[in-house]
Formats: sequence, C-alpha cells, structure tokens
Amino acid sequence: MREPSLAELDKIRREGYRPGVVVCLINQEKLLMAYSVEHGLWQIPQGGIMGGESLMTALVRTVEEELGEEVTSGVNLSLEIVGVDRVEFPPNKTEGKSIMTETGEELSMKGKHYFLAKSECLVTEFDMSKCVYGVVRWVGYKEALELASQIYQRGKRRMTETAIERLKEAKAIT
Repeated sequence: MREPSLAELDKIRREGYRPGVVVCLINQEKLLMAYSVEHGLWQIPQGGIMGGESLMTALVRTVEEELGEEVTSGVNLSLEIVGVDRVEFPPNKTEGKSIMTETGEELSMKGKHYFLAKSECLVTEFDMSKCVYGVVRWVGYKEALELASQIYQRGKRRMTETAIERLKEAKAIT
C-alpha cells in the first residue's frame, strides 16, 4: 500500500475522520508497545496527521513527541503501510469535536482513520524522562495480543489487534 497524498488525506477529513498514523516500530521481530498512564492502557504509539503534513512527517513527529527526539535517528524512514482502520465515535462522543480541512473548513468529526505504518527501529532502550509513556516494551506476537486484549476502548482495541495481525501476516513480528 502506498503513502496517501495530501489530497487523499484531505478527502478523509472531508468525510469527517481525523487521519492518524499508528507507528508500528519493529526491532528483531518484536513490536514496541507503550503503557499510557494517563489512559491506563497499553498501546502502539500513534498520532494525528496535521493539515499539510505527509504520513512520513507525521510518523517522525509522533516518534519525537511520544518517545523522544533521539529515537527518531534510529527509525528507518522507509515506512510500509500494512493496513488501515477506522474508529467511529459513538454519537454522544462526537459533540464539540471538529477537524479542519486543508482549506480551513471546520467539519464535525465522526471518528479517526488510521494508517498502520511499520518501520524498523534500531533504538532498543529509551530515556523514559523524554517519553510520554510510563513504560515501553518490545513484545512478540502473543504478548502484543494479550496487552491489546486489555484495552477498554473497543475501537482502539480492534485497531491495535488489527495492526498486530497485519504485522504477523507481514512476518514483521513472531
């Protein structure tokens, strides 16, 4: 799957979805998962794709913001999109949420559209003082699924499980 163009990302926004990247960092057939103390769950690092920003730029920014600037130097910048997923918000959770199109038009947000992006990472240890997470861990397929099964947000759990399955199919994790 190829990287989406800026026009394709804007089309997603016009449909009411915030485009985002799920940063599937791989090292020696293991996936990086991170524990968000704020939300009380394990997840794969992820971030929104801002207007005018490419998927690759969003991936690098997300790694820098969530794991620390020094980690970006250890990430292979040739990403592979292993899948996409959408999370629809329940109608009572969309009130007041909006997104901006490339032309500055404000639209009501229905949910999120995730690009599941795989990239190799040479960094194996992290300066936790620079991470937004309480803990990060390299995990294999079975442990990743176990951690994902504990995610209480249904859409995020399904998206995470989908990413893990796509990575297994791509022989990126074992």
